Amino acid sequence: MRRPGPPKRSTIITWLVVLLLALAGAVAYVLIKLDVFAPSLSDQVSSIQKTDESWWLGMTFEGMPITMAEPAGGDRVDDIGYGACERFGSKLDPFASTRCGYPLILQVRKRRYDIALDELPKQLDGNCAKTTIRGAPVVVAPGGAILYTDNLAIAVLGRPDQVGRALALVRPVNGAARFKPPSPGVDALDNCIRIPHPFAPLAQRLAQLRQQPGLPLAWVGEWYAGGRLTGAERTGQAAVLTYTSCGRSSSLGSCLETLSLSSETADLPDIHSTLEGATCHTFTVAGAPGVAWTKDLAGETGAGVYVFTGKAAISLANDITLEEIPISRVEAVARLIKPLPPETRLPAPTYDTKRLLAACAEQATLS
Repeated sequence: MRRPGPPKRSTIITWLVVLLLALAGAVAYVLIKLDVFAPSLSDQVSSIQKTDESWWLGMTFEGMPITMAEPAGGDRVDDIGYGACERFGSKLDPFASTRCGYPLILQVRKRRYDIALDELPKQLDGNCAKTTIRGAPVVVAPGGAILYTDNLAIAVLGRPDQVGRALALVRPVNGAARFKPPSPGVDALDNCIRIPHPFAPLAQRLAQLRQQPGLPLAWVGEWYAGGRLTGAERTGQAAVLTYTSCGRSSSLGSCLETLSLSSETADLPDIHSTLEGATCHTFTVAGAPGVAWTKDLAGETGAGVYVFTGKAAISLANDITLEEIPISRVEAVARLIKPLPPETRLPAPTYDTKRLLAACAEQATLS
């Protein structure tokens, strides 16, 4: 039998070229994802300072330095982030969702058209809300607010009290702020409701929710998945805590909601229907039983978490998607739940949770 000959020199060279090209591509991908070739922060800030149209809150705002800056481009006048961002996901993972949430972001945009009602951000109840700051009209969003002056829309994203203080101080980089009547028009704001205390501090909002009897509150810490706890509202009969991530890709006046926790009187038939046929992993948090669940919904996957406490049920991480949701993803959220301080315990449920969990197709204990 004839032995195979050694590979041709041309074949070896071809494979070496392919290997080197693949290595060069991988190195380039890493360098780009790590922003090695991006302008430095100081260069970006300097560019903003040199532009007469730029607006800002100074080099620092309430002790938070500038940590992100995007100078003018298209309709963008500038974007500025203040404070250390909370990163979620790895920059180097091409398949993962990554983001970096900043405590406060200023966005300034040029406007070319009259505002349409359907483009205004809405409150949790579906209404748009408005107020005025320094004589300028402002629409209040769940995670921020947008002020209109001349042909500009100036948005601040963050916790409500900081948003209010920032809009009271925002100014051009070169000169004092003199707000002008907005043009193009903002007549769509006539359809918004006026709210009396749009920038009440988060602590005050939480205190008001605690006064609602029978609705224990839970959270997952200051930050979750790059989102900060920014909202605490009463919607209908529910108390809702909201985490939002405000970053480079945030739409004007709007942050990405990363999680919401809703506490309301337990609707036992609805919970039973939700858990029916689901894969359930049970757990206990601060004295209250809970369940992480996933369920096939005719080609889609549903998932979520319940905590059963007092007369209420706290629901969170509810999702429906075409992709399969692994139970481990829901378990990861469940492990973070804890009573909202200063509470350290959650009341035991006053209803039969075993009967609810009996609807599950499979049950296991969260490990």
